Amino acid sequence: MYQAKATGSGVARYDRELDRRARERAARLEQLRAELDPTNPRGGRRIVVHYQPQLRLGTHEVTGVEALVRWDHPEHGVLPPADFLDLVEQHGMMPQVTALVLRTAADQAARWQCAGRRWRVSVNLSTSVLVHPDLLDLLDDVLARTGVDPALLVLEITETTLMVDAARGLRAAHAIAARGVGLSIDDYGTGHSSLAYLNDLPASELKLDRSFVARLLADERTRAIVAATVDLAHRLGLRLVAEGVEDERTLRALAALGCDEAQGYLHTRPLAVDALEQWVRERRPTGPAGPPAVPSQAGPGVHRRPVLARPIQA
Repeated sequence: MYQAKATGSGVARYDRELDRRARERAARLEQLRAELDPTNPRGGRRIVVHYQPQLRLGTHEVTGVEALVRWDHPEHGVLPPADFLDLVEQHGMMPQVTALVLRTAADQAARWQCAGRRWRVSVNLSTSVLVHPDLLDLLDDVLARTGVDPALLVLEITETTLMVDAARGLRAAHAIAARGVGLSIDDYGTGHSSLAYLNDLPASELKLDRSFVARLLADERTRAIVAATVDLAHRLGLRLVAEGVEDERTLRALAALGCDEAQGYLHTRPLAVDALEQWVRERRPTGPAGPPAVPSQAGPGVHRRPVLARPIQA
């Protein structure tokens, strides 16, 4: 029935595989709801955070990490965001997930700060979270409880996120920046109003979308766009981070163009905290472009970003 309604025809033929997927999706939704139920004493423990490091080009120093959400599913193992975040967003659970991720990431940033590692920790905000009325209260609570330097926390938003409700989004962005928390424009270059938002947003960072990084070596026009973006970011006093870097030649090309930092599978896939700490201890930078590639258990390819969410009450 739902398939027939979705197609607009009013008619659909029974499909056993479609039915199986629909049942799996419904079961996964109920499991998510139970996991995020505030009355569940063990709720939220399976929503975990992995971290992908960001390295400064030239010195190979780890300067920050991006916090990426995962679901440690009791039956299917650790699931990437592509396997559950659409359900989270569709059913209004993104604030709960973001709150869990933000609290976890800020706690970890505070621990690193105490250990002398002033790594920035970036957390993604979806549209529903950026304009949520409880976001600023959540942020204030996280900063007060953890004692983390606000400058070590970065919230990533996309141009598309802002376009949904530009007025409220910009007000929230300015309120975030007023607290000393960094703002990053994620997936830069894929939206429709990049220059307008660069003028209005109190951002401290641009993240060059992986689609440009992937074409950098093969397309001269893309190279020119990246070079112009680097120059623009620096003229505006912004840090430029390239994401999705997967090979040494691309890393060298980005360094030659003046890009500040890079993240991607060339360095490592997103890792749990203990694995990240081990990677930092064992890595040995070689050559001018950065550390050697670290084999990824997940293999090369596009890593999916987790959209972060939070329980605005949690």
